[in-house]
Formats: sequence, C-alpha cells, structure tokens
Amino acid sequence: MKIFTDNILFAEQYFPESKFELPLGLSGQQKLLAKDLLPDNIFYAEHNEHKLIDEVYITPYSKYSQYDLLTSLSEQNTLQSNIVCIAGAGSNFHGYKNRKWAALARNLHVSIYLSPETPIENFNTGFTIITALSIIDALDTIPELKGKAGIKWVNDIMIGKSKISGVLARTRLQGMSVTDVIVGAGLNIAQKPDLSGDVFVKQATSIKDETGKDYPEKMLFDPFLEAFVENCRLLLTGKYHILLEKYRNRSCLIGEKVKLLEDKEEPRLIAEGTVTGIGNDLELYIDGIPQNHGRVLWM
Repeated sequence: MKIFTDNILFAEQYFPESKFELPLGLSGQQKLLAKDLLPDNIFYAEHNEHKLIDEVYITPYSKYSQYDLLTSLSEQNTLQSNIVCIAGAGSNFHGYKNRKWAALARNLHVSIYLSPETPIENFNTGFTIITALSIIDALDTIPELKGKAGIKWVNDIMIGKSKISGVLARTRLQGMSVTDVIVGAGLNIAQKPDLSGDVFVKQATSIKDETGKDYPEKMLFDPFLEAFVENCRLLLTGKYHILLEKYRNRSCLIGEKVKLLEDKEEPRLIAEGTVTGIGNDLELYIDGIPQNHGRVLWM
C-alpha cells in the first residue's frame, strides 16, 4: 500500500511505522489526486500490503471535499486503483444531499474509492449499509460506547438523540457491473459541530463528550477500515441479508413514534406514526406502510 502526504508528522499519527521520502515519480492518477489533495508538498511511503486498499492520501487540512474529488475523477474514468483519503480537517465538506458538515480538527474524515468491476446484488443500498455499520463497529471498540450507537434512517449515526457521525455512498454502473464506488464518513471524536437550525438533528455529540476521554484518530480509523473491509467482503459475496439484519438491529427508530417530512425548506408531512420495520431496500415502515424518502423527526 502506497501512502502520500503533505505532512509527515500528521501521517505518522495514522501510520507510525512508515518511512516517508520524496517520491521518485508519480503515475497519472497520483498526479491528479496530489494536485488538489496535496498541492504544496508530497512525501511517499510504502506500507504493509493491504487486502483492499492500494493508495492512501492523507493531509491535516483539505481545501476541497475529498469525497467530491473522488466522485469527479471517477466520472472522468481516471481512477484505476482502490483509494482512501483522510483529512484532519477541511472546508467545503458536506453531508447527505449536500447538507453542510463542518470538518473539524481531531475528528475523523474518510473517503474511499473502490472499483469492483463486478455485478453486486443490492449495491444501491449495500454501500450505505456497510459504511454505517463500519462506523458502528468502530464505536463499539470504545468500552464506554459499546452497543450504544444507533442508526437514524438512513445514514446518521446517533448516541441517544445526538448525532456523532454521518455517512455517504454513491455508485456507478456499466451494464450489470458496479464500476465505481465512493463512500464517505465523518466521525466526531474530539469536537462536535454546531447543528443549530437543523430541525431534524438538533444536537451533535462526540466521543470526548460521551466518555470524557481523548482518543487519537488512529484508534477509530483502524477498526473502521478493518470493519469496512470485512463488511465489503460480505456484500461482494452475496451476504447482503447479514448486513441488512445488523443494520435493522442497530436502528434507533424501530418502535419509535416519528414524523416523516419532505427534505425541503418548508417540508410537507409525508407520514406520522410508529416505525414498525425496515425493508429489504431500506424502506422505512411507518405503521406498516413503506416510505422511501423524507427526513425523520422524533415525536
């Protein structure tokens, strides 16, 4: 696995055994990514071979959304290997449907690009599920938080009714094959963003707020990536039903009374009642009736 960075000290927090040096040469893909992700300096290290990831780009601060950059380059068919991007903080980051998301220092911000080049059942919901579950799995490694994190439909990770993480996923197809997958995850480790003005998620939390302890980002990144690799293996080998059941089990909405509203500035009520289940394609069942869009508000 190749690691590229513009800040050796920051990269060593994640990969402490790596020995960085100036690269002798860059491939076309590496030049494209470095131009926007690492514009000032670039250092390189060879790391242990990874079972899924080929290259890592890591910076303490990104001026651009790494998720958006991977999306743009994938649409230009310029990416040929599996990539992880890590930012310590940044600007122009966003959440689901371009909702604002503050990328604050000492939190975890990860984007991943994969090129499966194979048919994948339930790909449209599967990568959202595995990214959310991988954050849950990482949080479960914190003793004080084990079993406490839940998923608020579709892609918010909560502790109680406070948001601690959000995930994104998108895919591209060619024929029946999934050619490109981009996922993103943000996890509040040391700081929480201001969510004032969001009527659907009224407050955020962080690992530090919940435990009173400082955790280095590596302690969450490593289990997140390990879980992502395993969850990805399950999806690629037709084990979607296992992932879906785990997603259902970690839902924080089943049995709760909610309102489902349109995702607009002046939202219209879509449905109201008790969440009775989650369908095979992540439909939210409210009083037994499936719903496919909208945002949830606890009653």
